[in-house]
Amino acid sequence: MHENAWTLPGIQPSALGPINSFNSFNPFNHLTNPTQPMFTIRREQMDVLEAHMREQFIQKTLAQLREVFPEACQRQGPPAVRALVEKGIEQAASYQIERERQVMLFIDLLMELGPDFTQQRKYKWIQATLQDPKFNEEQKLDIIYRRLEATAPKS
Repeated sequence: MHENAWTLPGIQPSALGPINSFNSFNPFNHLTNPTQPMFTIRREQMDVLEAHMREQFIQKTLAQLREVFPEACQRQGPPAVRALVEKGIEQAASYQIERERQVMLFIDLLMELGPDFTQQRKYKWIQATLQDPKFNEEQKLDIIYRRLEATAPKS
């Protein structure tokens, strides 16, 4: 039998008549041979997919910002808010914050505290928290939001 051939389990080759093996696509190959990919995505295809996913995320984030911060978005205008989102994505990544929810929370901080909040003296603790390697991205934002909530003026 051919090296890449496979037979149906539990069926004797003679039961298949003249067909005793298959030399074409094996739908279970990824289970039996995980080193052989089922398909390959070229770098150009990944770039297009990443750009599309990034744009979807930006649009979703812009919609969320317009809902949560309507006055600020109106005052700043769409180009400035989009620039803030794009900057926020890059800045979040520099702190190893890459999951969608956490990036959105980080961008909310930029909107609420200002685009340079990590450079402000009163928020130096946020910078320290973001840079602390013992915390994962969820823990970092949880610590920041809890502390901000605890120190926020009561209304």
